[in-house]
Amino acid sequence: MDEFIDNMRLILGVLGHKILEPSIKRKSDEKEILYILQDRSGIKASGKPISEGFAVLKGSKIADNVATSLSKFVINKRELLLDKGIVDEDFTFTQDWAFTSPSFAAAIVVPGIRFKPITFI
Repeated sequence: MDEFIDNMRLILGVLGHKILEPSIKRKSDEKEILYILQDRSGIKASGKPISEGFAVLKGSKIADNVATSLSKFVINKRELLLDKGIVDEDFTFTQDWAFTSPSFAAAIVVPGIRFKPITFI
């Protein structure tokens, strides 16, 4: 039965459905946590790599405005996070939230800035 569940978890994950995945758990090892601090915009966010992509951690403050050149997809995702209460009216995450990639998480946190891929060693 465990093998069946592992196979279903793999297949569903490939299809983009994370229903059998455990919720994001913080590890006691804080070395993996990455921070973005930007005084001029008030951004103070933290996150960490996870198996599904990248998690922005609860309490992270994101930019309160977006660039006009930002893609509609990212704008819609930000609005959805606000509508669902995942990001509150102060633009702060109310819970840990997983994104499919670090660049997508960065686009939500610091919208309008183009990021170059980063290689972690």
